[in-house]
Amino acid sequence: MNEDIIDTLQNSLKLYKKDVEETDLNYESLKHLGKYSITHPYLSKHSMASAIERYEAKGINLSEIRVQYEEINKRLEAFEQKRGNAREKLFEELKHYIKAYPSTVCYFLELDPIDLETGNDIAGRDILEILMMELDHDFDLHDMKIKVEALDNVLKCRFRLNIDLIMKECSFIEVETAPESFWWRHPSRIYLEVQKSREEYAKFQS
Repeated sequence: MNEDIIDTLQNSLKLYKKDVEETDLNYESLKHLGKYSITHPYLSKHSMASAIERYEAKGINLSEIRVQYEEINKRLEAFEQKRGNAREKLFEELKHYIKAYPSTVCYFLELDPIDLETGNDIAGRDILEILMMELDHDFDLHDMKIKVEALDNVLKCRFRLNIDLIMKECSFIEVETAPESFWWRHPSRIYLEVQKSREEYAKFQS
């Protein structure tokens, strides 16, 4: 079991390293939603960090993985220093995702094919959160965070109302290693919360 986890993390490390290299090589042609995007290495960075923390909390020794991870982080920092305006480009990407989020919430579970659309919506929410985490100390995100929090409240309400549908058609969005704050990646927990509320309501009605 541990060997499988380490193999998976090794593959993720290779992807992270590749993302940093390709982002640097294709820097002048980076595009929003393009084959090469400034967001790619940062998504790998944060997903790796979350996975390492989750598995270490379970008692798995990932010291070698962590060393390799920190080495790639240094490569990413060197890339930023080399390019100069990489974090500004990342901030522009964040603006794109902030602008798109109201439509995501409005049409959540409304478009077909529902599994594909929901997968894209949830992936977009991941990116939005990761970019805010990454840029929090570089830019004033206060107003953005307020907007996202308000929209999150609506999304979570729709999530809860449609949790049976989500569990049936879109259970693949579950990511065990996602941080607790990424609640949209833990639909099974929301399902249990809703089930508990249903049971309590049924008892109240009886």
